[in-house]
Amino acid sequence: MLKLGLIGCTGKFGKDIIKYILQSKTIILNKAIARQANQFVGHDISLLIGSNNTGIIITDSIKDAANCDVLVDCTNKETFINNLPKYEEILKPVVIATTGFSKDDFIKINQVAKKIPIVFSPNYSFGFYNFLETVKCAVSNLDRETDLQIIEYHHNQKKDSPSGTAIRILNAILESNPKLIDKNININSIRAGSIVGEHRVLLANCNNEEIELIHKISSRESLSKGVVKSAIWLCSKPNGYYSMDDVAKDLIQMV
Repeated sequence: MLKLGLIGCTGKFGKDIIKYILQSKTIILNKAIARQANQFVGHDISLLIGSNNTGIIITDSIKDAANCDVLVDCTNKETFINNLPKYEEILKPVVIATTGFSKDDFIKINQVAKKIPIVFSPNYSFGFYNFLETVKCAVSNLDRETDLQIIEYHHNQKKDSPSGTAIRILNAILESNPKLIDKNININSIRAGSIVGEHRVLLANCNNEEIELIHKISSRESLSKGVVKSAIWLCSKPNGYYSMDDVAKDLIQMV
């Protein structure tokens, strides 16, 4: 089976990915890596998820993942950019499972992608890509008199606002209907409680008509599933930068 190295294993998303991998029959968690001085370093990952001992000890060095087939980084944007030269050094495929990157960050990521396969998505839910196709269809022939609003909801610990997913929705709308490029499309960001993720696109015209499209995630399991399937998919790809669009085209029928 394929061996996966998880960087950022002690965060919420990292824990969810661990739980999903431990149930998988196609990939194993080979290395779990946290930042230096993290309280869990040196301990079994079972402490993170409340399970029996797994024999997988948390370490603090990315070099420990050199024998893995693929890496998943779910740290944060600053840590990921700092980790990038290390990924370039060990030459393993990398799934980026964090968001908030700047244009300069993506330039650096694309440079490294010339040497290793890298996939990035602001949202690893396969259902989201069905939603995105629906949104693109809905706005493709939209007239300029119709108002568009994007509303996104996330938990109160989420750092980036607007979310990477909301920005992806906006870009998809503009790609589908270039006539809307100079139209003011607002992204409304709401941070509350433990909301995993919800995105809405509202279309409203002056004829008392409204269309609202909604994608809602009630559990991070769907995101973990998308990350792991993307990691498996990436192992067979040549060097380059990939998006979830690329993954979804191949795998959405298999989910």
